[in-house]
Amino acid sequence: MANTFYVERVTKVEPAFAALGLTVDDTDRRMWAVLPNFDETGFSPWAGFPTTIDGRDITGLPPEAVANMIAGPDGGVVAMGMLDLETEQVMVRRLVRSEANQAAVYRENQRPLMLGAAVFDVILAVALVAGGVLLRWRRFDQPVAMVFSFALLLLATVGTTIFWERLHFPEGEAMVDAAWLALFLVGIPALPNGRYTPSWARWFMVVGPVGGLILGMPHSPVELSETARVGLLAAAFACVVIRFRYTPRGIERQQMKWACLGLAAGLILYLLSQVAKWVVLLPDVLGTVLVVLIWAEFILHRSAFTVMGAGVLVALLNYRLNDADAAIGRSTGYAVVTGVIAITWAFGAAWIDTTLTLVTGASNPTLATGLSTLAAMAILAPAQTRVLAWMESRFQRALVRLRDLPARLARLRHHADPHPVADTALKAVVEGVNATQAALVAEGEAGLRVLAVHGLSEERVLADMLLEADHRRLAVRYPLRDMDEHVGWLLLGPRSDGASYSGDERRALHLILDPLADAIRLTTRRHDETAALKSVIAAMEARVARVEAERTATGRARRPARPRRQPA
Repeated sequence: MANTFYVERVTKVEPAFAALGLTVDDTDRRMWAVLPNFDETGFSPWAGFPTTIDGRDITGLPPEAVANMIAGPDGGVVAMGMLDLETEQVMVRRLVRSEANQAAVYRENQRPLMLGAAVFDVILAVALVAGGVLLRWRRFDQPVAMVFSFALLLLATVGTTIFWERLHFPEGEAMVDAAWLALFLVGIPALPNGRYTPSWARWFMVVGPVGGLILGMPHSPVELSETARVGLLAAAFACVVIRFRYTPRGIERQQMKWACLGLAAGLILYLLSQVAKWVVLLPDVLGTVLVVLIWAEFILHRSAFTVMGAGVLVALLNYRLNDADAAIGRSTGYAVVTGVIAITWAFGAAWIDTTLTLVTGASNPTLATGLSTLAAMAILAPAQTRVLAWMESRFQRALVRLRDLPARLARLRHHADPHPVADTALKAVVEGVNATQAALVAEGEAGLRVLAVHGLSEERVLADMLLEADHRRLAVRYPLRDMDEHVGWLLLGPRSDGASYSGDERRALHLILDPLADAIRLTTRRHDETAALKSVIAAMEARVARVEAERTATGRARRPARPRRQPA
């Protein structure tokens, strides 16, 4: 049997009513109506508010309860009494159940919104299939990657209700849903290398299949299934968080950051979808707001598990692992800003409307909403700047220290030698952009001179500068110029995760180039002048010492010999 869905006219297509050629308008659940399928002209010849079914009074019953009363085999006849508000008369219509009626209703009503839902499902399915195939191709030797590869391929089938109905096997969707959930529960605690940590996480090898089997049963309560699903995924996510806390810095820790980001974002989206689903059932939610919430619930629910899979996919493929901190900080920052703006708008509108009611004696929701919107827009830019800056200082401390390097160089350049200055600068660069190899080379009249190096020897750096671009290990080169004078080079090798440097990292590097060139020029010139002065002083001291030695030797030569005393 087809699923219930909503269409553009804020009507609901429900199978039992569709079999009679009817759709349901329940935008006002205190008085819901039924409408026949629109004809070719788009005109509804009759509509009404149901009052009786086969002589039984149904006033006050929700559409779901009435749907159970009118459900039955094809060919059955239902006598439905309907109140027409224009004529204020109750008319009894005898309606016959048939698959033709249901097909006509679905064909006419599923075009507006179901097409959009189908396109959205297809996009997610293509992305999930691509992710599963890529994971199978790139990480075929890792068991945990194989588990998630099959899970993503199964997850791509979510939303294929019509496909299973065409196969006359409606239970297939629930079985596939249970299968991918079981694989997720088995694989999440073993991220990223297949080892279960802590030790009790091994129980998910049993809990995953059993939980998926129970939740995939056709007649399991929906509320219990949703609660159990969230609980099991949250427990698996807790295993990853515990393991992350005891994992030292390195590639594995960055992998777990991406996995945690995907799982946390997916759980949040899933919880928001459940909130939207609960709000939809409130009697005061009507009209356009109802349609928006229904769509929000659909998109959030469909996206939640896709986001989980995306986080795991990035972690297992080792793709841009060093960008996990930036992704976590920005996503958290935007979520906080969104929450602040939403709270400001909602409470501001309520407070302004209450104040206007107390002052003027009349409520003005339109004015209150407008003023509240202006207030939210006014705090958007400063809130975004402050929150994102705080998140960056919390999650990208090394990059923030790199941006602060010009201030440190301004202090060091007046008294430090070029080698300590270069060591300080190169350390900040390596930590800020996660470079595996780097060097700072000065260039002057005496030629090239390596001031600081990381991950290579000085001889290897000088030899690397003579190679062609395709063969260099330090392939990223930034010239250092100060006052149109070329003073040296900042050389960088690959990032620790093998990816290219991000836009934030490149902007931070460009920010320090001029101060670094100025510091190298000043300290190098002072060092050379000091060395030259020391050389002159040493030469003068040597000359003075030589003159003194010659004078002493000459004095001894000219001094007359004393006569020896003759013995008596």
